Amino acid sequence: MGRDATEAEISGWLDTLEAAGGHVHIQLSGGEPTLRDDLPEIVRLIHARGFGFVQVNTNGIRLAREPDYLAALVEAGLDCVFLQFDGATDDVHRALRGAKLQRLKELAIDGCSRVGVGVVLVPTVMAGINAGRIGEIVAFAKEHLPTVRAVHFQPISYFGRAPAPVERITLPEIIEALVACEDGAIRFDDFAPGSAENPYCSFSGRFRLGVDGRLHPQRNAATSCCGTSVSIPATKSCCDTAGPSPDIDRARRYVAGQWRSAGAGDLAGQPSPGLEAFDAFLAAREQTLGLSGMAFQDAWTLDLDRLRQCHIHIAASAGRLIPFCAFNLTAIDGHALYRGAA
Repeated sequence: MGRDATEAEISGWLDTLEAAGGHVHIQLSGGEPTLRDDLPEIVRLIHARGFGFVQVNTNGIRLAREPDYLAALVEAGLDCVFLQFDGATDDVHRALRGAKLQRLKELAIDGCSRVGVGVVLVPTVMAGINAGRIGEIVAFAKEHLPTVRAVHFQPISYFGRAPAPVERITLPEIIEALVACEDGAIRFDDFAPGSAENPYCSFSGRFRLGVDGRLHPQRNAATSCCGTSVSIPATKSCCDTAGPSPDIDRARRYVAGQWRSAGAGDLAGQPSPGLEAFDAFLAAREQTLGLSGMAFQDAWTLDLDRLRQCHIHIAASAGRLIPFCAFNLTAIDGHALYRGAA
């Protein structure tokens, strides 16, 4: 049984992150971070230290059941909810998570809409469960614009409690499914690999919902899936030990701009002459949806080149930053290989 990190330990992790990569994006992860009653204080601490983007990675159950808790997180400065969302119907949730969760997911999203915080839907994609239902997830996201800012697909990785792989879902297969569900309005080349991490790790694209109900590409955007975020088991992290490059800075701005609520974020560089142009920009942004994906590695797919170029790290003890895929790597029997060393 683990224990919660203290505020002093978290502050030390922030020291490490700032020294290694500057004010990176922070994702509070776990476990389930909303089990902590002091999570709003942690969000407030992170912002007070100068980190400009804080996201919570959650199943959404407490957010759905306790609106005051969600409001406290947003008041403390929470920028985005990274919501586990495997499908738009209860049969998918029951197959992957063992419970009927659809109503709770919808309540969490409704609550985020009321308090003005953006949501990223995060489906774990598994063959035979929801790989053939990607279009349903995208349709749900379109119905819940502008609160839902993006859908971030993650093909299942086989570590921990997941069984040995039978059939894998690849990132190109997810892109093909996205192209198919929009009936020709988008193309495969409307998606691009991440601008910071290894190109085999991720893809992303930004799209506008048209009057025809289909998504249409917004081209020439700087894209990245991870946006150099950092997870701290609350905590996940993206940082660059040589200091942030221009590509990484662009990736951070892109993610923050897309994943925050449609009424928030850094508007630098956006149309400024007159209120009409500004209103038009805000209206367009409310109809913008990001589609992205990231493939995490396991014992069957580990690639040292990808690990060396990783931009998502776990902030660990003794000032260490561990690539996310290495931190979670397990043997075939599910035994964690490196987590204990953190």
